[in-house]
Order: sequence, then C-alpha cells, then structure tokens
Amino acid sequence: MLKCPNCGHENPEDAIICVCGNLLVAPSRTKVIQIDEPGESEPRFGSIRFRDTLILELVSAQKQFNFNFSQLSEIWLGRKDPETGISPTVDLGELGAEEEGVSRRHARIIKKDGVLHLVDNQSSNGTFLNEQRLIAEQPRVLRHGDDIRLGRMILRVSLF
Repeated sequence: MLKCPNCGHENPEDAIICVCGNLLVAPSRTKVIQIDEPGESEPRFGSIRFRDTLILELVSAQKQFNFNFSQLSEIWLGRKDPETGISPTVDLGELGAEEEGVSRRHARIIKKDGVLHLVDNQSSNGTFLNEQRLIAEQPRVLRHGDDIRLGRMILRVSLF
C-alpha cells in the first residue's frame, strides 16, 4: 500500500493520484543529481543590449545555438519529451542532458523591452546564472559573457 503524505489514505501501490487529489508520484522523470552549491561568483558586467544575434554555446561540447534578435520572443531550454514528442527550442537531449540533470522544460529565455531574461521553470536540479541559483519563476537579466548552468550543463551567452 502507498500512504498519501497529504491525507494518510492507504492507496494501492500502482496509484498515481490519491482520493484526496494529491499526486502520489513525482511529476517529472528528470534524474536528480548531486550538485555542489557554488560559493560566490565574480561579478559580470557585459552588455545587456544587442542588435542582431544571440549565441548560446554549450561549453562542454563546443555546440552553438544561434538566434536572430528580430525573431526572438521566448526560447525554451531542455530536452525532448519522449511521451509527447514536444521538443524545446534548445534541445540538449542528444548531448547528454538527461544524465547531466536537465529537465524537459528546464528554463526559458524571454525577450522583454529589448532585454533578455532567464527564468527557471521549477526544474529538478536548478538553473544557475554565473553560479548563482535562480529562484523559480523569477526572471534575471542576461548579459554578454554570462554562463547559464542547467543541472551540470553550461551554456555561455554571447550577444552581438
């Protein structure tokens, strides 16, 4: 039997939702990894404005994702969902993302008033901007030269 942590009801082992409506299984299948919490990081002072191009470079694989400023509104970072077939804008799945703790819809970059912001989507292993963990759903401004860490994968930001 599977005891509900919310109401204490005894549910069958294969139950997904308790009679009280509480979810009994983890909503994400993202592998939770051990991440050492970083110390203080060096301040970054790169530009927040750009004219033409955003480049996200996966540091470990020398892989780049290029985006045209005029076509930018929102970029999803993560890995493809095998059940729905939905892929994020930046699909890191074939680059080892699952093993590195990247969620399917890990984080997003949004453009607002000509400035880019990074937002963690309540990911299992956290999103870090220059080694500072983001608070879920709280946008942070992106600058040229910033490092975005999803789980253990690092993307370097270039604005041109």
